[in-house]
This record gives sequence, structure tokens and C-alpha cells, in this order.
Amino acid sequence: MLKLLYYRHNKNRHTVAIPPQQINFYSLTFILKGEILHSVNGTEVICKAPVTVFMPPKTVRARPEIRNVDYINFNFTSDEIYELPLMIHDTFSNTIQALLLAFDNIYNEKFNLSDERLALLLECILKQLQQQNAKTSDSALVHSIKRHVKERISEKISLAWISKFTFFSVSYCEYAFKKETGMSITDYILHERIALAKRLILENHYSLKEIATMVGFNDYNYFSRTFKKRTGYTPTEFVKQALLISL
Repeated sequence: MLKLLYYRHNKNRHTVAIPPQQINFYSLTFILKGEILHSVNGTEVICKAPVTVFMPPKTVRARPEIRNVDYINFNFTSDEIYELPLMIHDTFSNTIQALLLAFDNIYNEKFNLSDERLALLLECILKQLQQQNAKTSDSALVHSIKRHVKERISEKISLAWISKFTFFSVSYCEYAFKKETGMSITDYILHERIALAKRLILENHYSLKEIATMVGFNDYNYFSRTFKKRTGYTPTEFVKQALLISL
């Protein structure tokens, strides 16, 4: 069940600042003209029109005062869990525009958020956003995760860190990645670490302990166990095998 808490179509009016606070509702904002600077969980994000901004419950947000921005904002609670990225581009399809216009027209009749037609329209807007986003974002999201993993392969990589830089929840990142690649993000990280370790071993420029550190393992024994589990050989055995092949 969806319950509307707040609606505002801000047509270039001045809006006061919001201090840092954790929200206990969903916030959905369509920025039609101008830009809004948000602080989201401690990270500053510039949201420039045309863009849609989505924040789930427990997000810590803040915002300076706004001038000369045309935006539409919904705050709501729902029994259904909605998964969308923080910023959604290319969302202003004809369908979304028609739904927003219908919502605005019905709300302006009585200014009554309890009108069940408004809740139904917002549900339609959310379903449409999910459908549009599913068509365009999964490949981009998975590509982004892979790129960042490869760029930071020697560092500690957590799902929370991935969620922060992609602006998707951990659960959605996991879902989208496994749906497209067939493996979990954790499995992919280990796969890339071991693949790089194998290449570095074959190059024969570094010691095994140096290679373990270079691919993100601070504990050599854990590296050795993981390497054997993934390849069937310990790093030392892999070196010997590589030497035999090269003879």
C-alpha cells in the first residue's frame, strides 16, 4: 500500500534549505529546469535537469536553498520495496509526462493527498520508471561495476563501496549483476583477482607475496588457499606448471 505524504510542484519559487537528516520515507524528484545540489549520505551530488532523483528510506540527505528551479517532488511510504538509482536520466518519456500532468491536474482540483487517484497515479509513475530503467541501466551499471573493480583490484572492495559509487542499493547491484553475468559481484572480484595473479606470475617480475598484495590480498595464506580453490594449483605449483609448459 502506497501512502502520499507530500507533493510539491515548485515552479521556480524560492525553497528553504534542508539540514542533514535521515528520511523515513521515499523521496522522488523530477527536476524539469535548473539544478539542485544534494548531499546524499555525505556525498555531494549535482542534479541537473532533466533528471529524476530517487532516495529510499534511511537516506541521509541535505540540500541548500533553491532558487529558479522547476521541479516536482513526491514523498511517500509504501509496503512495496522500490529499487531505483539515485539519479535516473532519460526518464521524461511521453508516458511519464502524461502521468505527471494528470497528477498535477487532479491534485489542483482539491489539494487533497488522500485522493486515491493520486496514489494510483504515483504507483503508475514508479512502475513506468522501473520499466524504463530496466531497459537502459543494467548494462551500464554492470559495466560501471566491472570497470571500478578492475581499476581498484589491489584495494579492499566492499559491496557497500560499490553501492556508494553507483548510487544503487547493495541488493539491486547484486541482482542486476547476477542477472546479466550469471555470477555474484563477490565471485567476479575473486575471479578478476586470480586472473590478474596468473598473468603476473607468468610475467615472472614479482615474488608471489608481492603479487598477492598487488591483487588485493593482505594475507598470503588466504591468497594461496583462494588461488588453489579457483585454479586447482597453489601459486607455487602454478609457477612450476608454467615453467614446464615453457620448456
